[in-house]
Parts: sequence; structure tokens; C-alpha cells
Amino acid sequence: MPSPGNLAILQAITNLTYEAADGVETTLTADSPFVRKLATALHTGWTSAYPSSPTTAANAISAEFSGFNLAPQSLQVLVAMRTGIDSETALWVASYNATTGLHSYAPQQASIVAKILAACPVQYPSVQVLADAVAAVFVAHFEQEAG
Repeated sequence: MPSPGNLAILQAITNLTYEAADGVETTLTADSPFVRKLATALHTGWTSAYPSSPTTAANAISAEFSGFNLAPQSLQVLVAMRTGIDSETALWVASYNATTGLHSYAPQQASIVAKILAACPVQYPSVQVLADAVAAVFVAHFEQEAG
């Protein structure tokens, strides 16, 4: 399934506002290296080579953030993002019927968010906001029959 593009993903995950732990309102910006790398990783890992194979999100996220100095909590959030996407697309893959060439399951935004939050041991408001945005852009541009 084709990605909507790095720019579309970047736009979906920027200008998100949340209240930080210290009570200060914070906005994710397009010039943040973390946000830019996450958009690139999601774009790169979006595709599934075959209808019977999952996305490459885990590899793309690991590759994009290799050598990037991340706080342990940020790394946990990234692992949760890829877990949520890959777990949900695994359900899509498992629903593939080779006879009809169709999938009986399509990834669901709420399910992706739930999987991200369940995989993330830190539950900051930023995680919820980012999980919602990532899941929304993924589902909005997911092509059920492509892959």
C-alpha cells in the first residue's frame, strides 16, 4: 500500500498541542528533529510488499532513529508506535484470502491507538496525542486492497 507521502505524514503529526508534565502547553513542530524523523520513518515503513506480509514499520523506525540520541521514554514511544501499527496490520495480513485476493479486516484507528498505548509504559499526554495522530493518518490513507 502506498504511503500518502512524507509531507502528508509530517503535516498530520505537527501542530499537535498537549499539556506537558510541568503544566506547560507544548506544540509538536515540523522543525523538531524527532517529529521529522518519525514522519520519515512512518513514510518509509508504510508499505507492505505483498498482501500477505506486514508493513516494514519496525525496521524503518529502527533505521531512522539509529544513532539518534533519544531519552528512554522517547524510545519506548517509538517502540509502541511500531508495535501498534505492526500488530494491527498483522490482523489485516492474517485476514487475506488468496482465493478472493481480498482482506476481510481493515486496520481500525481505535485499535491502533489502543495497541500503541498498551505497548507504551509511559502514559504522557503527548503519547495520547501522537498515537491519535499517527493512527488517524495511517487509517485515512490505508488502502485495503493494496499491498
